[in-house]
Amino acid sequence: PNPEASPLIQALLHEQELGNVVTLYQNREDTLRKELGTIINDAEKAEKEKAKEAKANTSSNKVANKKKDKPKLSAQVQKKIKGIETEIRDNDKLCSQYKQELLVYTQHTRGIFQSAYTKIALRLETQNNSKAIDALEESFSFFCPRQTIEALVNVNDGFGEHRDVWDDSQRVAYVREMCPVMRAHHRPLSVGLFSLPYIKKFHCTPDTPVIVEALLDELYQKTITDEMKIRLKDVTDDARLKVLRHCEEMLEKKTEVTTELVRKHYRKKSIRLHPDRNGEENRPIFEAFTDARDVLSGVQL
Repeated sequence: PNPEASPLIQALLHEQELGNVVTLYQNREDTLRKELGTIINDAEKAEKEKAKEAKANTSSNKVANKKKDKPKLSAQVQKKIKGIETEIRDNDKLCSQYKQELLVYTQHTRGIFQSAYTKIALRLETQNNSKAIDALEESFSFFCPRQTIEALVNVNDGFGEHRDVWDDSQRVAYVREMCPVMRAHHRPLSVGLFSLPYIKKFHCTPDTPVIVEALLDELYQKTITDEMKIRLKDVTDDARLKVLRHCEEMLEKKTEVTTELVRKHYRKKSIRLHPDRNGEENRPIFEAFTDARDVLSGVQL
């Protein structure tokens, strides 16, 4: 079945679309406010220059003794400022509407997540699959995190209490940032990897593809992480920074998995390939095997 046809994926994609619309309106407001500030500054600067010229051309000192007033803007400039301010208000009104729609829809998406989580957790518990349950818990905690805030209960006395609230911004940011990156980069296939020299030296074959698959997972995650570092280089938004940290943590975990698999494979095979057991004439094979271990264990290599 097509994964994108699932209710969960559809909810995530629609949530992302709403998040993108909100972002567009927020960016538009920033652009309008910058434009407004530039127009006002340029107009005031021009009026001040005119005032200086008028002062220089007059023979009277009365102007110098008068209190400096704010430069009066021309009717054309005032009309332009009024137009931008109206556009800002209209933009803010639409942005607020989409924010409210996004808020409602994030609750809907969270409900789908909770339903899917319950079904999968019950199935895994019957299978006693603790590792998969831990992975499910970690995934749900990332997509539907809870945040502790201090809420004011008694305004007069200033009493407060800590409450847990859902934080959906992290999920929205994750889907928004990850979708274009994952569409641009596809996980490589393992078919051609078995012919690589160090893979062959390490005695990895299609019959035992675990290490090769782990290496590909690590390579793919590194590609995603590097791309996210470029995309989010200058961001300060906490939700998007969490997405980057998540990518970095996932890369660390996949690196640990690969390193452990290489270590176990080396311990198992090295006993049979060691010259003390396999004959001194086979030492080059053992040395090549050890060399391949060093290369495949090195994160940078």
